[in-house]
Amino acid sequence: MSALIGELGEELARQFLQDNHYEILIQNFRTRYGEIDIIARKEGRIIFVEVKTRTGTRFGQPYEAVQPHKVRKIQSTAIEYLRRNNLGNSPLQIDVISLALNLDNSIKSIRHIENVGF
Repeated sequence: MSALIGELGEELARQFLQDNHYEILIQNFRTRYGEIDIIARKEGRIIFVEVKTRTGTRFGQPYEAVQPHKVRKIQSTAIEYLRRNNLGNSPLQIDVISLALNLDNSIKSIRHIENVGF
């Protein structure tokens, strides 16, 4: 997958979240532990979102790429975000947004999988 497809997927996911009343706090938060694509808030909950985008299913559905080791990396990165922003008592969750795109980069399908971690 090209970096451009990944960036497009993150932008489409951000718009999807905003359309569903999520407040976007930051995109592409990086630490030595890893990166979180989108950090959002909804109803007082801090949500760490991993975005997976594909233009085909040769390697499976996009969400299938989020394995337990990836969730652990997101958890470590999320803890660092909470520490830096003094948000330690906030309710948390990890979500995955899985995007399948058509060859013209239009959305074929979008799936929001909530609560895969924490």
